[in-house]
Amino acid sequence: MSRPVVVLLHGIGSDVHAWDRVHPLLEASLDVRPVTLAGHGGRRLPYGLPPSPAALALWVAEELAGLGVGEVHAAGHSLGGWVALELARAGRVASVTAVAPAGLWGPGGSPRRTRYQLRAARAAALVAAPLAPWLARSTIGRRLAFGLGVHRPQDLTPGEAAAIARALAVTDGFGAVLDMTRGAYLDATDVTVPCSVVFGDHDRLLPPGVAQHRGGVPSVARWVELPDVGHSPALERPDEVARLVLDTVAAGERADGSRPAADLAHYGFEPLPSQTRDDTAAGWGEAPGADEERLLADRPPHWG
Repeated sequence: MSRPVVVLLHGIGSDVHAWDRVHPLLEASLDVRPVTLAGHGGRRLPYGLPPSPAALALWVAEELAGLGVGEVHAAGHSLGGWVALELARAGRVASVTAVAPAGLWGPGGSPRRTRYQLRAARAAALVAAPLAPWLARSTIGRRLAFGLGVHRPQDLTPGEAAAIARALAVTDGFGAVLDMTRGAYLDATDVTVPCSVVFGDHDRLLPPGVAQHRGGVPSVARWVELPDVGHSPALERPDEVARLVLDTVAAGERADGSRPAADLAHYGFEPLPSQTRDDTAAGWGEAPGADEERLLADRPPHWG
């Protein structure tokens, strides 16, 4: 009997190595297919391909079809989580595990602060490329360079840190994809397949109150919050993420067609309440109290 196929999708400025800690934990049960998104990992955006999650989702579907892959499940991180949910909206996947998915900031588009943080990280990766090996070997260097995406960057191995920096530096489609988020947001309320959403409680890039609005995900989704975890749960808590993926895939594989939400309680996960503070926070889409005028005044000229 063939194993279920799961496609692993990474975030903006990343590549398939973002799933390196989870991948081996899935292989015994699933046919794992990591995918490097167009415009990432040294791959250029195909001519004419809009840099939107919906377009990237169809591109992923075509890539898999070209490999002769039939029904799949999707697990995606950050931008990849958004793409995975767009695959579900298009009816291309049997389940979705969205790990710190981007896009849950509402109709106003991505928060300015998030865009500035990402552009600063990208600029640093380009400028500091010659220093990347040294930064990766140094505990202090990892803390300084990778604190945005990981709650405890000192726990990264030098190889993992170097891979993160290298992937960010070679992301050809970084600017186009990030610019797209200015006026785009995720609305996956029409998804009906089993869906699990997980965030770390120390996510600095997509924090609660700003980019974790529950109203953008399907009603069938189960929410999980992992303690002491930042924006990269797959790196920081690979065991928990792997179990979540396996449980969500199992829900999507049920033969009776009922496809219930994943039973996360079996693994000791604490689902978020029916209403989170993002549902009632004022200023949906921007951090409360953010000094945006100062951020705009201090931005480098080439950021636009």
